[in-house]
Amino acid sequence: MVVRALRLLLRNDILRLRALLRHPTAGSVLGIAFPALLIIALLWAIGPAALPDVSDARGAVGFGMLLAAVPALFSYTILFRGSDAPFIRRLGLPGRALYWERSCRLGALSGAATAALLLPFLAASSPLARPLLVALSASTVAWATSLLALSGAARSLGRPRQGRRGVLSMGFRDPELAAAAPLVYAPVLPLLAAAVAAGFVGAAPGAQWTRLALPLAISVLSAAAATRLYEAALPRFAPRALEMAFAPPPPADKGDLAVGRGLTALLPRRAVAVWARDAAVGGRRFPWAARLAWPIALIGFFALARWGADPATRTWVLAAGALALVAQGGAVVALGQMERQGPRWVDRALGLGWGSRLTGRWLWGWGLSLWIGVPIAVAWSWLAGAANGWAWLVAGAVTAGIASGVSVGVAGRI
Repeated sequence: MVVRALRLLLRNDILRLRALLRHPTAGSVLGIAFPALLIIALLWAIGPAALPDVSDARGAVGFGMLLAAVPALFSYTILFRGSDAPFIRRLGLPGRALYWERSCRLGALSGAATAALLLPFLAASSPLARPLLVALSASTVAWATSLLALSGAARSLGRPRQGRRGVLSMGFRDPELAAAAPLVYAPVLPLLAAAVAAGFVGAAPGAQWTRLALPLAISVLSAAAATRLYEAALPRFAPRALEMAFAPPPPADKGDLAVGRGLTALLPRRAVAVWARDAAVGGRRFPWAARLAWPIALIGFFALARWGADPATRTWVLAAGALALVAQGGAVVALGQMERQGPRWVDRALGLGWGSRLTGRWLWGWGLSLWIGVPIAVAWSWLAGAANGWAWLVAGAVTAGIASGVSVGVAGRI
């Protein structure tokens, strides 16, 4: 029964992945594939400048903790917060099959992170045997101990405590956060275990593959031990995880669009009304336009702060930022296409002319670009020491203006 259910789950995962590759959506391309390709391009471009030192145990420990961050931080989302988890539980599939399927997902993510962090060694034509040995030991131990730590934390939270508080909840003033203290501290175990495993393997001179046997054995035992914990925790903790993620809708008097307060008080009210309307509609129809800004801004900021003197890093940030601004401009144009297909009687009733519509849409588009432009401009001028950081803000304004003009033109006359 468990084997058949596991095959069914893995087959469905493969079908979903195949459908995503055959029929990609704008959200999947710009929200997942685009940032992933940018990270790969950055790691390859900066190559020798970002090469981790794994020549001794100290450098291997740092490299191992870096590798462990991905499975340690994403394990909760993958194990208990999958979008298909409630549907699968309703099917009555065994919890053990669900555990191994989720562990395969986490292992695939950990393997992708490991492959990405080995790219600088390939780009620099550096020997790959020792970094690969350290990476395999750290990633496998981090994967297995993440399964063990999260399953144990879920099992602990699933038990009825009757008001008792454990040692881990000491120091938390928020009672809800104190109640979930085992989940808060769960990523600590894989980080420490991966650091120890990487240090153990990295302490050996050269590349001794025999030292990999102990971390692999620990990983197998940890993953097997987590099976019973996950299976016992799933009936009680899975509904609680959904309850913890629930956010009640805002009150009726708190959900209005704010017009005439703060910065909007300095602008024409009609343009501000269009701005608020476009931000609400665009945020729901094109959420990837806002999500796209975060990986570009964060990765670009830290890349400039660490390797800003390298011309290859600046070239990468320039190309990534330009592509992101063009993609956000595409969302602005798409809003105009959607407007053309729908009724525009609201704009007629309010008497909104093309000037107000153009200004409001430009404000929305420029606001999207500022999430990229501001952090990149700060890092470009202050951290990397480059000139004309303000040009990022101007580039965002110009791109949004051109896209807004095209958007209003596509939408047609009122």
